[in-house]
Amino acid sequence: MALKLVIDSSADLTHADVDENVEILPIPVFIDGKEYLPFINLTNEDFYKLQKEAKELPKTVKKIAVLDRTKEAGSAGEPLYLDVIKTIKEADAKVNVIGGRYGLSSKDTTPAMIKGVFDFLDTRDAHTNFTV
Repeated sequence: MALKLVIDSSADLTHADVDENVEILPIPVFIDGKEYLPFINLTNEDFYKLQKEAKELPKTVKKIAVLDRTKEAGSAGEPLYLDVIKTIKEADAKVNVIGGRYGLSSKDTTPAMIKGVFDFLDTRDAHTNFTV
């Protein structure tokens, strides 16, 4: 029986990383209204290039959690968070953005912690300046 691995374009896998017992099932990605399939017609490099050049956010984007490894005491937010806020405002997008920190003091960040960020983003109490 073959193992089915569901991936999206953020997975850092290549065909060389898997063997004949693994089938990659790409999840469709829509960028500027065009459909792409990771590993079929979209490489990891192309994904990031297209995201950088995209003219609009996907319509399904409602909330964004920005995680940064730096801590800027006394500032309105971490550098990456401030960059994302600026970009969202310039695009006049109706997206709720919160910012937090992760991996401070070289602390490992686990998948469970990242899931916790998604869970937190879905609460009414989601706010900026949290630490993972």
